[in-house]
Amino acid sequence: MRFEEIWPWLESQTNLEKTPDATPRVWRLDRMHALLEIFGHPERIRPTFHIAGSKGKGSTAGFLSSILSAAGFEPGLYISPHLVDWRERITKNGVFFSQESYLEAFTSLKNLWLDQDQLVRFARTWGGTPTTFELLTLGAFLVFQAEQCSAQVLETGLGGRLDATNVCQPDVCLLTLIEYEHTEILGTTLEQIATEKAGILKQGVPAVVASQPPQAWNVFQKTSEEKSVPLLLWSDALQHFETKLSSAGTDLSVTLTNGNIWASRLPLLGRHQGENAVLAALAVDTWAAQHQMLPQNGKTWAEAISHGWANVRLSGRMEVIRTNPLVVVDGAHTVQSALAAATTWVEIFHRGGTLLFGAFEGKNIEGMASALAGIFDRVILCPPGNERPSSTDHMRQTFLSAGYSASQITTHSSPDVAWLNAQKENAPLLVLGSFYLVGKISLWSRGHS
Repeated sequence: MRFEEIWPWLESQTNLEKTPDATPRVWRLDRMHALLEIFGHPERIRPTFHIAGSKGKGSTAGFLSSILSAAGFEPGLYISPHLVDWRERITKNGVFFSQESYLEAFTSLKNLWLDQDQLVRFARTWGGTPTTFELLTLGAFLVFQAEQCSAQVLETGLGGRLDATNVCQPDVCLLTLIEYEHTEILGTTLEQIATEKAGILKQGVPAVVASQPPQAWNVFQKTSEEKSVPLLLWSDALQHFETKLSSAGTDLSVTLTNGNIWASRLPLLGRHQGENAVLAALAVDTWAAQHQMLPQNGKTWAEAISHGWANVRLSGRMEVIRTNPLVVVDGAHTVQSALAAATTWVEIFHRGGTLLFGAFEGKNIEGMASALAGIFDRVILCPPGNERPSSTDHMRQTFLSAGYSASQITTHSSPDVAWLNAQKENAPLLVLGSFYLVGKISLWSRGHS
């Protein structure tokens, strides 16, 4: 296998990011456990931080990894999806490993396929061959192990209970905001969705939790009692929380109930990023206190947290990719994420401009359209890509129902045509609705086709 063949090979497997499947054959952990046994359990890196939720997972993972790096650790960071390059999913605090590291890991995985008899026996025993996401997860573990990472931060792909990452042995679990998402797989109520997310909680392992709707919080409390999980609601640890927003970033200052003060300027835009940053810091603080662990480089934890916050690397979250004219991209694809992006846009860049929006079917497009109502002068709609089904007719009707007029809305059949027409507007532009769309626009904005 050559390096450039890795991603096409991965995509040729059962790729649930393109074709979601709710059947038991796909959503199971025994197949991952069998693979880990074959490869000698590379997942056993400590400390491990495991993150589930509906909103803010990737940002929280990025902050957590950045704090650990600032404290002298070498954290492996596993997130999804990617925007431009599949290696974004498997990095050392946002920095790619060498091509040789990826090639060695995924070649060893592909070699399983060389023995057809072994592959057939594996598929019969474990209900099929590994999925794309299972292979990516195992590949991440192999890369982190080979690169001798001294910590790992893992973001779930979907749900939690049966997610491929849920084979890890976490030192701290994190639960970000829960809202309606992937209801065809996770359930149609917040209680059901929260139950799937709570599946990452392990016996006696502490967990830190973001603000939650009551239905989700009740589930987390019940699960924590059943598993003797020390549960910390982020706001209970704070005496003071303040954010100040500008186009240069988000100034964050917090005082904990124990008197500790954390402060820094976040390079990510949005008041909601303050909660993600604090959640990540509390996870590290919880682990450090439990194990009496100090930073590895002589810093204090307050210094490591401040530096980590200030130097986080994360694309596609209210990211300014062009200034003249202004182009901002955000991968928001849930109602609360869209609302946070809209609030940030108005607060920093004011009302008006153009919205380029594209979302796949199955997302809460009605809720997102309502969150974005009355803000933009023009709305351009398109499919995010061909990865999953998408309907511009559905999107158009939804934005009409949200209050936009027919003269304000334009639809296009592909994201490249939508991007070309959006540039002709020569107005401030916000791109929203899908990480797939954001990835394409980010690439094209750099002059790549």
